[in-house]
Amino acid sequence: MQPVIIYVDDEANNLTVFDAICPTSWSVHCFDSPLKALAQMKELDPWVIVADQRMPGLKGVEFLQLARELAPLAIRIIVTGYSDEDLVIKSVTKAQVFDYIRKPWEPEALESSLLKAIEYYQVNRQKEEILADLAHKHRELERQRLDLENTRLELELAKRRESEMRRELECWVPPFVLWALQNPQLKFPIRRDLVGITFDIIGSSRIHSVAIDGKPLRAAVIQRFSESILRHGGFRESHSGDSAYAHFGLMDGTRGYGEAAIAAAREFRVALRSLTKVYDVELECGIALHAAREAVVDVHTVHLKTPTGVVTQKSFDTTSTEIDLLHRIEKLVHKLPGSNIIMTEHFVELLTRRPDDLIMLGTRHFQGHDRPVRLFLVKSDRVDRQTLEHFVATEFPSTELLPLPQRNPVAAPHREPTLKVGQRRGTTYRLHPAWTGAQPIPLPPPGEGDEEPIFPRKA
Repeated sequence: MQPVIIYVDDEANNLTVFDAICPTSWSVHCFDSPLKALAQMKELDPWVIVADQRMPGLKGVEFLQLARELAPLAIRIIVTGYSDEDLVIKSVTKAQVFDYIRKPWEPEALESSLLKAIEYYQVNRQKEEILADLAHKHRELERQRLDLENTRLELELAKRRESEMRRELECWVPPFVLWALQNPQLKFPIRRDLVGITFDIIGSSRIHSVAIDGKPLRAAVIQRFSESILRHGGFRESHSGDSAYAHFGLMDGTRGYGEAAIAAAREFRVALRSLTKVYDVELECGIALHAAREAVVDVHTVHLKTPTGVVTQKSFDTTSTEIDLLHRIEKLVHKLPGSNIIMTEHFVELLTRRPDDLIMLGTRHFQGHDRPVRLFLVKSDRVDRQTLEHFVATEFPSTELLPLPQRNPVAAPHREPTLKVGQRRGTTYRLHPAWTGAQPIPLPPPGEGDEEPIFPRKA
């Protein structure tokens, strides 16, 4: 790039000599008037400005001071015909003069001073370009930082929304589905042992018109059932207007869930009693418990093309004859007053401790089952002895003859004559479930002890 030099002097001879001294590779512009030079200052964009101090109208220092505002990067040199320290100090302070030259100048000295000024300008120009480039990069980096910050905030917002959406979806999606997604090795259908529980409102037509806070009473019953199930670790799979079905152990086996299921059933029964008292409405349910072995768990997929696009819907359910049995045995207790809990022997076998108020009803054949099913009952306090005996006689007419427990388990084995439920023989005994170590107790005379358990507590 060609250096641009401006020289201002009111003496024409000095202008001619200055132009002759400068190399032809430089672009030299000489002016006999400071005002003319100022007029072209921005257009020329000089590297070096040289000005004589003694000029009419505008002194050299004043001109350089004005030139500094128009071309701040240009290197300024003052030319003076005499030695004046105050002038030098003044020029450096006001116009930030790089150098000064005395008249008459020596060509070598003038050229040397100009070369130093050109070199200094190039260094300054390079520094300014570097600083400008750094400033540009800084602005670009700042812009990118702001973009990244905005992106981070958008990602955080999206993550928060996704988390909220996931939490909401987890409320809708069964835990088993999430568990299955985390275990892709599962190939459906699969078989699982389950602890099933179901209920059905008895005589639900009586409460169809009853509402709680604008919602049907039946919805409140479903809500209480769901809360009891979830609180004890189960999952409500389905419900209709008057009934619901839930299960325990779908993901981690049935161990320990027998107690959980019966606790949920008792809690639900207490909730029913509370609704009955608060809303002064007769509310009774049949509740059934069963250990359904080898239940089929399957995922169903429906994939259809519709006018609005492709629709895919997935669902899962648990099915088996054992689960069908659960619903069948629940219907039995609709003939008893109050909310009664009926359960199968398979379920009772899961319990580490059998309930003190457990009553063995007997065995009964159900369609689809090749063997009779032994059933037990946790009765409502509205069921008296006479009602229960009538229920057993009616619903279990073919009850197998069951041996009474041994009177003395330590003595030599001896079997008592077998009795049917409610049968009297000499001193009459209440029938006891067939677990060992318990002692039979006499039946009290009719009318006494109806509120006591029908069968003795486990020893």
